[in-house]
Amino acid sequence: MNDVDIRRLDASLLLVLASLLRTRQATATAQLLGVTQSSVSHSLAKLRDVFGDELFLRRPQGLEPTARAMALRPTVDRVLDLLRDAVRDAPFEPATAQGLVSIASTDYPGAVLVAPLLERLDKEAPGVRASVRPLVRREAIAALLSGDVDFAVGPFAGAEPRLEKRALWQDDYLVAARKGHPVFARACTLADYCAARHVLVSQSGDLEGVVDAVLAARQRARRVIAAVPSFLTALTIVARSDAIVTMPALIAKAHARDLGLKLFPCPVPVRRLKVNLVARAQAGRGPLNAWLSDLIVSVAGEQTSGGEQSRRPRMRC
Repeated sequence: MNDVDIRRLDASLLLVLASLLRTRQATATAQLLGVTQSSVSHSLAKLRDVFGDELFLRRPQGLEPTARAMALRPTVDRVLDLLRDAVRDAPFEPATAQGLVSIASTDYPGAVLVAPLLERLDKEAPGVRASVRPLVRREAIAALLSGDVDFAVGPFAGAEPRLEKRALWQDDYLVAARKGHPVFARACTLADYCAARHVLVSQSGDLEGVVDAVLAARQRARRVIAAVPSFLTALTIVARSDAIVTMPALIAKAHARDLGLKLFPCPVPVRRLKVNLVARAQAGRGPLNAWLSDLIVSVAGEQTSGGEQSRRPRMRC
C-alpha cells in the first residue's frame, strides 16, 4: 500500500471494516453506524479495492473474514482508538454511546452476568448492544488478543502481559439431586457420593474433572455416566433421573426450585473457583470498553454480594 492508497482510506471506511469484523453482518453494521445497507456494501467495495483482497466471503451464517481481514483488525482498532483520542473533547457519556460489546463466556458466568448487565445497559447506555460467544480458555484468550471479543469471563488463572484481569467473584460447589431421590433425601455422604451415577459438565467432553483428581488422591473414585457442555443441560438430566451433578453454587441455587432439585454441600474438598474478567490492557481500549469493564465488575458485585462474594465456576467439575 502506498500513499495514494492511504489517501483513499478515511475514518468512515475503517469504521465499516471494524464493525464488519465484529458483527459479520452488513445489516447489523448498517444499524450500528446509522447508515444504509447499500452504503455499507459500497464501503466494502472500496475497502476491497484499496487492500486488494476480498476481505469477507459470503456464507449462510453471514460474512466470513479472510486471513487478510483478520490480520488487519488489531491495526484498524488501534488507528480508530487514536482517532477517538484525538477528537475527544468531552468526557465519555454512556447515555449517548453507540456500540457492540462482545463477551466470551460459558453458561455459568453468563447466567450470572448477562441478564443484569443488559438491564443496566438498557438504563445507562441504551445504544450499546451485547453479543455473548461460547469461547473458553485458549479460544477466549486468542479472541481477546485478536480483537474478536472485548471481554472474557471465567476462571482464567494465567497472566498475559497484553491483557488485564479483574476479580469478579468466587464460588463453592454444591451437589444437586432430584427431590425424591432414593439415596440423596437428607444428606450426601462421601460413600453415597462415590457410589452414585454422575453427570459431569465439560466443554471438552472429558469424563474426568477436578473432583475426580481430588478423589483419586484419596484412593476413591466416582462413576461418571455422561459429559455435557452446559450446566443447565446437566441439571435437566438430574431432574429426570437418579444421576447427580456437582456444580457451582450460584447456578445450582438459581435453578433448583424450578427444576425440583435438592442441594447438598459437596463431600469432596474441592478448591473454590475464582471468576475473572479479562480484557485488553487499558492502553488498548477505548472509553466505551473502559466504562464497560467497570460496569461488569459492578454488576458482578451486585449479583454475588449476598453470600460474602463466595462463588465459583470451573470448565470441568
